[in-house]
Amino acid sequence: MNAKGKWVTSALQDVLYMPNLSTNLLSVSHLACCSAEVRFVGEACHVYDKGKSLVLEGKLHNDLYIMHMRPDGPIMARWRPSR
Repeated sequence: MNAKGKWVTSALQDVLYMPNLSTNLLSVSHLACCSAEVRFVGEACHVYDKGKSLVLEGKLHNDLYIMHMRPDGPIMARWRPSR
C-alpha cells in the first residue's frame, strides 16, 4: 500500500476476489471492523492501522478515492464453507 510516497507492507484479510472487475473496491466499513481508522479530509483519504501508523492514502478523483496498492507476494485464498 502506498503512504507518503512509500510502499508500506500490510495484509488485507477476508477479501473477495471479483475476476470481472477492472479495479478493486475497498470497504471502509470492513476496515473499521478490523480496527483501522479511515479519515477523509478535503480530497484526501488516509487509512491508519491499529498502531495509528499511516498505511494507505488516496485522493478524490471523479467521486472515487483512488488508492495505489500492489501485491507484495503470492496471492492466496482460503475458502471457508458456509455455516
